[in-house]
Amino acid sequence: ETMMQGKTFMACCLRHGGRAQGQGQVQGQVQGLLKRRRQERRSVDELWSRTMVTVTRSGPSVQRIEATDGGETSRLVDALLERTATMIQRPTTTHNNTSHDDVVQNVVAYSGGVDSSLVAALVHRVTMTSGISTDTTQAHEQAQARAVLGVSPAVPDSQMDIARRVAAHIGIPLTEISTTEGTDATYIANQGQACLACKTHLYSALQAVAHHASSSVSHTTHDDDDDDDDGIILPNRGFVLFNGTNKDDTKDPTRLGLIAAANFSVESPLMETIKHDVRRAARHFGLENWNYAAAPCLRSRLAFGVEASQQHLQQIEQAESWVRRVLQLDWTANLRVRLLSKERAMIELDSSLLHAQSHAQHDNNTAQDRLEAAGLQQVFQDIGIGKNGCGIRAFQSGAVATLVIPTPPTANNKNNFARTEEKEENERKEQVANLQYH
Repeated sequence: ETMMQGKTFMACCLRHGGRAQGQGQVQGQVQGLLKRRRQERRSVDELWSRTMVTVTRSGPSVQRIEATDGGETSRLVDALLERTATMIQRPTTTHNNTSHDDVVQNVVAYSGGVDSSLVAALVHRVTMTSGISTDTTQAHEQAQARAVLGVSPAVPDSQMDIARRVAAHIGIPLTEISTTEGTDATYIANQGQACLACKTHLYSALQAVAHHASSSVSHTTHDDDDDDDDGIILPNRGFVLFNGTNKDDTKDPTRLGLIAAANFSVESPLMETIKHDVRRAARHFGLENWNYAAAPCLRSRLAFGVEASQQHLQQIEQAESWVRRVLQLDWTANLRVRLLSKERAMIELDSSLLHAQSHAQHDNNTAQDRLEAAGLQQVFQDIGIGKNGCGIRAFQSGAVATLVIPTPPTANNKNNFARTEEKEENERKEQVANLQYH
C-alpha cells in the first residue's frame, strides 16, 4: 500500500513540481511525506484502538464513527492530499536562462469550521512538502500556505477563538482581516442575496491579502556577464484561493456564495467529499473541531427581510451565548437563535436536547423549563429581541434560508463585479439567474 501511494504521489509531484531537477529530489520529498504519514498512522491507530467514539448529537451529517476502519480513513486522507496537491500553485519563473523561485501564496478562506479547517490542514501539509528540496524551510519559501479569517459582526468571538486555536494546532499562518459586507446595501437588506454579497466581499479581501503577500516578496538576480541585468526584480506570479465547500454544500440551492467562489476561481479540495468523510479526515489530523456542530455566520439566523445590521448580529450573539451558558451546551450541540419577522425570536435546539431532562440532581426540567426559569423572556427583551414573542423548536438547518431568483437580465457580464452600485447589482442578478438555468 505504501509503495502504491508513493508512486501515485511521486507522479503527482512530477506533474506539478515546478522546477524539479530530477526524480531523485522528488523521491526525497515523497519519502519524507510517507514517513510522516506512517508516524501519524501509528499514533492514530494506537489511540483509536483503545477508544470508541460515539457522536450523540442529532443530524444526518454526523454518524457513528468506528475507530477501526481497516485503513479507510488513511486512504481517504491520502486521496485528499493528492487532490489538494493538484490545486497547489508552485513557482515556475525563469530569467535569462536562470531559474528563480518566486513565493506563491495559497490562501484559504478560513472560518474555524471543520470544513475550512480541514482544507487549511491539507493545503499547509502539501505546501510544506511541495518544495524542490526536502528541506522544510526552503519548501515553505517556495509555496506558502496562509489561512485568512474574515472579521465582522457576523462572526462571534467564540468562533474566532476556536479558529485561532485550530490554526495554531495546524501550524498554518493566520491573518485576520476586516471585511466590508456590512456596508453593502444588498447584504444589509437580506432579501435572498446576502450570501452572494458577503462572499464577494470576503474573496475580494482574500485576493487583496494574497496579492499583497505575493508582491511584497521579490527576487533580485545578478548576472556577472551582463551588468544591465543587475538589480532586476522578478515579480511573484500569482496565488490560489481555497475554500471549504464540500459535496453536501453543492446540493443546497440557497448557497449563492458558490457563485462568488466561481467568479474568483476559488479551489475546493472537498468538492467531492461528503460531510461525514470531512469529519473523519479532520479527526485524523487531530483537529479539535472535528465533531463540532456547523457554525455558519450569524447572518444566517435572520429571516428573509430582517436587516443584517450590526445591532441584530450582536443581539443574536448575546442571546446564543446566554442560552448556551444556561443549558451548559458544548460545541457539538446545534443551537440557533433566529430573528423572525414582526420582532419575534425563535430558539432552535437539537431535538434530543429539546426534550431531554437535566442531568442535575433533583432537576427533572426540560431545556425549555430551565430557560424559562432563568428568565428567558426578560433576558431576550433586555437584549432587544423577541419583543412580540419568543418560542423554542427543534433545530433545522437553513430553517429561514430563502433563495430569490430575479428576472434574468439581458446583460452578458458573467465575471468580476463592476464597481458602480448599479452595474454591480445587475451582475449579481444575472449570476443568480444563471444558477437556476444552468
